[in-house]
Amino acid sequence: MPADGMLPTDPALRVAAYRELDARPSTDLLAEAGTVQLVLPEANALRLWANLEPSEQGTGDFPPAIEDTDIAERIVTWIRVRIADDAVPAGGQVQARISWLGINSVPVVQYARIVGEVLGVGNGEPDQRVQLSQTPVLPDSLVLTVGGERWEMIDDLLAAGPEVSTGPVSLLSSYAESGATPPPVNVFTLDPESGLIQFGTGVNGRRPPVGARIQATYD
Repeated sequence: MPADGMLPTDPALRVAAYRELDARPSTDLLAEAGTVQLVLPEANALRLWANLEPSEQGTGDFPPAIEDTDIAERIVTWIRVRIADDAVPAGGQVQARISWLGINSVPVVQYARIVGEVLGVGNGEPDQRVQLSQTPVLPDSLVLTVGGERWEMIDDLLAAGPEVSTGPVSLLSSYAESGATPPPVNVFTLDPESGLIQFGTGVNGRRPPVGARIQATYD
């Protein structure tokens, strides 16, 4: 806008102009929630259109009329949010779904730490399941022990090894000879939304031994 905030008297020249700001987003804001740090000009460069007519408010690129006088008197300047031209693929369109915009914001993660929750004891059965009491769960925070020994979380129990080696030559020996890492055995899967933990069948992943205490610490 003009340095003095005054629009020209010629109607053809009365158009909204904005100054591009240095924007530093914390993440890809088209994909997830985040914050943007804006570098504003000096205070004396933050202006409003001083002679904007009521009929012009909300037209073109001019800001809308603010009916609440208390709020209107507190407005220092207007900031327009647009999708950067280089974010739009050639011949395509990008949609930005915005649920909230505000100032002086910081990212906050709220969680509670659950320490040593007893989930039950092993029953020696295939596919044993136990339930975390607090959900949802931050997967990377989960530490699970069976009989005092830490077990490993895995994406798919079918990738787990058997709890007992079979065949004329032990699996451990064959893996040692080939230099490969044997598949993990003391494993479980987690559904972070429901808090459900599942153990193996014995063929794919070890079954928690009968009477072994199952405990979890997690956020």
